[in-house]
Amino acid sequence: MSKVNISSKNVQVTPTVTENRIEVKTSNHNDVTISQPNTEIVEVATGPQGAKGLQGPSGSQGPSGSQGLIGPQGPSGSQGPPGPIADTGSFVTTSSFNSYTGSLTSQFAGTASYALNTETFDPFPYTGSAIITGSLDVIGPVKLAHDGGTNLILETTNTYGEILFTGSGVANIFSKESDLRLKAGIGQTLWLGADDINGLFKIIEDGNANIKGGLRNVKIRADEGYTLGLGADNINDTILISSSKAIISNSTTSELLRITQTGTGDAIRIEDSANPDSTPTVLTNAGDLFIGSDTAPTTLNGVNTPKLYIKNGSSGYTGNLAIDTAALFEGNGAGYFATLSPDSSPSGLYMGSPSDPFGAVVRWGYDAGNLQLIAASIGHGISFQVGNKSTPSMTLQPFSSGTGNPTAILNLTGSLKILNTNINNPTIIESKGTSGDLFSVTDTLSGSLFNVNDISGLPIFEIFSDNRILQGNFVAPSLNTTTKNIVSSVGSFIVYELPTSSYDGAFFEYIARSGSNARAGQIMSLWSGSQANFTETTTTDFGSTSALDFSVEVIGSNFALTGSVTTPGWTIKTIIRSI
Repeated sequence: MSKVNISSKNVQVTPTVTENRIEVKTSNHNDVTISQPNTEIVEVATGPQGAKGLQGPSGSQGPSGSQGLIGPQGPSGSQGPPGPIADTGSFVTTSSFNSYTGSLTSQFAGTASYALNTETFDPFPYTGSAIITGSLDVIGPVKLAHDGGTNLILETTNTYGEILFTGSGVANIFSKESDLRLKAGIGQTLWLGADDINGLFKIIEDGNANIKGGLRNVKIRADEGYTLGLGADNINDTILISSSKAIISNSTTSELLRITQTGTGDAIRIEDSANPDSTPTVLTNAGDLFIGSDTAPTTLNGVNTPKLYIKNGSSGYTGNLAIDTAALFEGNGAGYFATLSPDSSPSGLYMGSPSDPFGAVVRWGYDAGNLQLIAASIGHGISFQVGNKSTPSMTLQPFSSGTGNPTAILNLTGSLKILNTNINNPTIIESKGTSGDLFSVTDTLSGSLFNVNDISGLPIFEIFSDNRILQGNFVAPSLNTTTKNIVSSVGSFIVYELPTSSYDGAFFEYIARSGSNARAGQIMSLWSGSQANFTETTTTDFGSTSALDFSVEVIGSNFALTGSVTTPGWTIKTIIRSI
């Protein structure tokens, strides 16, 4: 064992040795020197009870303390009596100890330090390693640092031990030139929090404050039943989340994300370019959703806006909406409201009210091949209003209140005009009864144009393009028509002719005029083979009509009413009836 020398520059040092333990006390703040010739490692412990340590190996006698007696030097270097003990002091070691486990009853104004060979404990510039097994009360500021190549470890030996910063100021833990890491052990949790519910965890920095995981996900969460609040100190501050992907994921029975906006600003604003974005997506504090705009048109009162407003460019309209509108779609091109569904499933739009939740439907079905406009409730009809009129121009009302009879009544106020552009189907109007066609109108411009049928589907009234009208029994119809002849030259002319194969006789009623000369007459006629008989009755003439004569004769397969004039300039209008 080496000899340990304990001395003081100015006062007596009295060491006490008990069971290989050395206690050193000084009566004032003079330095105490502890020396040992070898280079073994020393463990220094500080505490409120003063310095204690085991006796080191014997060696040459150390210098005597102030006012102390020095014992005679022995072969083993016996220790001399120490001088008076000071209350506080600093130690200067001229060598290292084998071990030092006592306590030192002194308060240090700096941080403890230890080194091999000679080291001074006042004010403790410390560059080695030290193990503190007692308690260390620090009155002045503490600086914990490393040389850039050694980790700085700040830990407690107790499971629930704490490192506390107390005082009214700010406790800063920082690393100016290297990364500063706060992390828990494997499987453990790193807690950043305050002691009470009103305490705050703040990140204060001149630049950006980033919380991120370089190799792991970052989770910020509150304990079950508590709220995680992300907020700013004042209304003008901003919470900025900058990332290539931000995910909020959880399995919860309540709302996953709640945003409460009690001010006048928007609750959510999503932008795809630098702020301010002219086409953002906005959820207002009233719960209105605007897509492509941060404002929406209002109604005539200038206040109400649609609950849903989708803008794909401007239509150019800048006025108010005519009525309250729940949803509005605006664009700078053609605008459509679209639905898509499988071929076997219809899709559309339905409207209702509390008393009639499925009142009306506009529906399309691919398999059915038609567009349906439906008044879905029993007894309800469909009306059409045009030109901002207060009453409908056309209504379609059910004929009965049942659900099985599709019969309806169409009421039209005004005129009906039908334009047919389908050359492959000349029928433009067709009315069908339970047993067949009732009537139809065709657009061939030749032949039959309009007909009305009986219950058997046979025509009982038919109009033709050559001005003929057939009416009555289909097997014996009556022909009715009119004609006008203008006779501008002297000679014979045909007034009207009919086929002898279809008709047996005819009745002609005429009015003839030439200037102030005029008469009216009726001619009854019939024919057989190539012969024709007729009888004419006339009115009394105005002027003289002796220049005009009529006759009935068979000409080929037709029989005809003919006339002749000896003076030109006659106009003859005739009604023809035949059977």
